Amino acid sequence: AWAAWRGLVPVRVAAGMGTCGIGVNRRAQAPDGRTVVGRNPSGFFDQAVRVLRLDAVPEGDSAGASVGEGRPLVALLHYATHPTLMAHENRLITPDYPGVARRTVEAITGATCLFLQGCAGDIGPAWGITEGHTGDTSYYHRAGKILGAEAARVFLTLETRPYEATFAGVLESGAPL
Repeated sequence: AWAAWRGLVPVRVAAGMGTCGIGVNRRAQAPDGRTVVGRNPSGFFDQAVRVLRLDAVPEGDSAGASVGEGRPLVALLHYATHPTLMAHENRLITPDYPGVARRTVEAITGATCLFLQGCAGDIGPAWGITEGHTGDTSYYHRAGKILGAEAARVFLTLETRPYEATFAGVLESGAPL
């Protein structure tokens, strides 16, 4: 924490969204009517890939640098699917798909990538042998690369622009509320 505090630098921030379908709703209905863990492609699933980009403000220019002059520092990646591709056959300690997604984003953008799972609820991995779980590491590598490539695409489209907020006046229709 002390090293992070001492290393603070001014940044510019931008946010954007993409989509990715490596997850699936895992609340399926069995033939006897019971709700069971499985795959439910028609169930709710938020495919949003949310990305926050932080770029360093160029040294000596805290407000007026042009777009693109800041060095990419951080990519914050949010995706709501449980990282449970690796199953009981697995004897490895793995980062599952978030680890591969982070490494993919870092390789493409040069920024440190942090992963936030968020509220995955009833969403599990879409691939694998049974309900998205497997001992085969190729599944989580593939899923992580797909998610990481989408997050990097979003990151690269974002522009961190300098701006100065100014008071433009009160919008009367909402002011009395």
